[in-house]
Amino acid sequence: MRRAAGVLLGIAVVVVGAAGFAGCSSCARRAEVAREDLALLPKDTNLLVAINVRRARDTAVWRKLLDLRDQPEMKTRFDEFVASCGFDPFQQLESATFAFPPPETEAEFGGILRGTFDEQKLVACTKEEGQKKGRELRIEEYEGKKLYTDTGQVVGAFLDGKTLVLGGPGWTRKIVDLAAGRTKESAQGNAVLMELVKKTRTGDAVWAAGSVPETVRRRFESLSDEAVKSMKNVRGSVDFAAGLELAAAFELGSDAHAKELTEKLQKQLGEAKKSPDTMMLGLSSMIDAVKVSADGATLKIDVKYNQAQVDQLVERLQGALKKPTAGGGLGGGGGGGLPSLQPPQ
Repeated sequence: MRRAAGVLLGIAVVVVGAAGFAGCSSCARRAEVAREDLALLPKDTNLLVAINVRRARDTAVWRKLLDLRDQPEMKTRFDEFVASCGFDPFQQLESATFAFPPPETEAEFGGILRGTFDEQKLVACTKEEGQKKGRELRIEEYEGKKLYTDTGQVVGAFLDGKTLVLGGPGWTRKIVDLAAGRTKESAQGNAVLMELVKKTRTGDAVWAAGSVPETVRRRFESLSDEAVKSMKNVRGSVDFAAGLELAAAFELGSDAHAKELTEKLQKQLGEAKKSPDTMMLGLSSMIDAVKVSADGATLKIDVKYNQAQVDQLVERLQGALKKPTAGGGLGGGGGGGLPSLQPPQ
């Protein structure tokens, strides 16, 4: 039951953490931007995470974020930032796509941010903030572009006034090379990754796709669940155009593994729905909206809430998080209710 309710809590975390990205814009343009970003990211990308900020504008969720931004304790600092750096992320940022290599290459990553950027002001702002912390902004010329770094780990580069690159030292250079056509080794040439992207709802506000590397699977060896240990690929998306819609898929080692894990999760969700704490919090209908199914060797989790249900879910969980329990976790441990925030056993 802890695991089943944990699924619901995970969904709530997605609601809270990604609620800023909602709304709707041009689906064709979204797909075009995704293709452009994949052409700039390195071929050895193992995981992709993309956020479409344009889907946020003119929505109820976005207005809530604006209300948070405009609170007295926040507004002054935000306005000072905009004036100093010449950048208002609420108005000028359009999308962001981040790519990550396998875990053994920890220092590298790549990000493509699209919007409207004033390079001169942003660089001056970064330099000033770095000096306050005793860091010096270093500028290096690379193939006709300026690379900016003040930590040695994260490098920034402007491809043009509408494209900002953030990445590790090696991957930033790879992105600059790809943008200039000096190499063709982009993520579009990664057949496994591209197949996953094709199966993912890339028109949604937030989406991700990636493989589970062998190094990660080896960490699963201590688990007793053979189905989980067989996981090969993951993909999913979250959209907020009409509340919350989540679609996640986990490709396992066999049809039998997918069926086994599906049945376990369905049983655990059923048990969680009957829990006294779940019923007291009014979350039974929320659990009903979580659909777990098997499609061949793929385990699928689909959730669809309307805006009223999302508001209710956030409100209920905010109240539960504020309530201390004897078990030291959310909803306590011994009462059979919502789980403490611990990894499933």
